[in-house]
Amino acid sequence: MVTGYRAGERVQIMALAEALGWPFQVKDLDYRPVASTISLFRAQSRQGINRAGSAKLKPPWPDLVISAGMRNEPVCRWIRAQSAGRTRIVHVGRTWVSLDELDLVITTPQYRLPNRPNVLQNTLAIQTVTKEYLELEAGRWADRLPALPRPWFAVIVGGNSGPFTLGRKAARRLAVEASEYANARGGSLLLTTSARTAPAAIQELARRIQAPVHFYVW
Repeated sequence: MVTGYRAGERVQIMALAEALGWPFQVKDLDYRPVASTISLFRAQSRQGINRAGSAKLKPPWPDLVISAGMRNEPVCRWIRAQSAGRTRIVHVGRTWVSLDELDLVITTPQYRLPNRPNVLQNTLAIQTVTKEYLELEAGRWADRLPALPRPWFAVIVGGNSGPFTLGRKAARRLAVEASEYANARGGSLLLTTSARTAPAAIQELARRIQAPVHFYVW
């Protein structure tokens, strides 16, 4: 597999590879400044990577490549070309090339990809959280939230991603609608920001929440 260059992508790629139970190798790539340009031209190329700082890409070519991200797409298609078309490509998340160029796309609703035979629409992203891990963490948090009325509603706040942005306006709307939802049901919000949540959005959320809340800033 060609690992992602963002944390969320790497987690999903690793989770999928481990779940398959097949032997796999991780290929970490170092990108040159031209990588995004090469991706935009939909090339089958490894010209976007710094070969000296990247894992070696050489035969025998794999049966399957799992990857994610715009800059990885040309490299994955280059690998398939070297295998004379034998290698299959599984892409996680958003695509930048035609869906016909990929054997399987595993995606989620926010990317708004069309329903196609080679597109798997998941409700949530792939992850490595197990039932045992959840039970362990629930025990650790049991005494931290005793005063908040139930039911509890989780609000997981992201940030900017490509053409999608989360600024003050979106944060204000999220705070208002989440507050109304919790108050209408007599419950509370368990809200966490993320590494990508902008300070301005965090400030707006904190200012606009009008419901019982546990507010965790990443």
